[in-house]
Amino acid sequence: AIAFTKSGKAGRADHFDHVFARRRGGPLSSLGKSLAQAVMASSIESISDRLSHYKGVIRDKIGRELSDDAERPLFNMAVLLTAHDLLKSALESVFGTRYDGVIQEMQDALLDRTGELITVTMSEAAKVLDIMAQLTRVQDLQFKLEKGVDYTTDEVTVDIKLKPAFAKYVRYRKSLGMEVLYDNEDAFVAGMRAYPGQVSDHSSNQTLRRTPFEKIFSFSCAIMQAEGVEAFFDM
Repeated sequence: AIAFTKSGKAGRADHFDHVFARRRGGPLSSLGKSLAQAVMASSIESISDRLSHYKGVIRDKIGRELSDDAERPLFNMAVLLTAHDLLKSALESVFGTRYDGVIQEMQDALLDRTGELITVTMSEAAKVLDIMAQLTRVQDLQFKLEKGVDYTTDEVTVDIKLKPAFAKYVRYRKSLGMEVLYDNEDAFVAGMRAYPGQVSDHSSNQTLRRTPFEKIFSFSCAIMQAEGVEAFFDM
């Protein structure tokens, strides 16, 4: 079951009618029913064992350090590979081994790209920092993060004055009609405090600090780079 909002359904009546008209018939409905039955017939232990197996395979493929930093996408990939096993079993009940090779090809293709797929998955904190790094290069002053005013960097760490940086990020995203990943400044500060690349939540940076109460955080350039965050402009 998938929840849809009214706004999400708007203008898509034909698509929904097509899906609902076929939900009680057709080969995909039969396959869906078979997969649901396969899941219900499986024990929690057997599913858990499959997930653990594939998590181990993925860890061996991409390295333990990265997989620890990407536990959620790693788990999601293990779920996807486990689902292929269930698909294979469901097809075997009707077609024997006819599709075994196809399922194996699909799983191999996923595993071949596992490192790439997991590497490009960013946390919300990293996504915001990446956009902020991009804003150090824009020309429009209402969005631009200015070096020496909003941030400083020595290419080892980046110090960011969080309040004005977040305000410019929000303004920029709203100007494009795009999602803002944190609801408010407090949520953003909490997210930055929990981000693994944060090395200090009370920087003594005298270039940026104007009052004792400003929130100036320091972030590791190496950790941000490893997660795919663009470098902050340093010219």
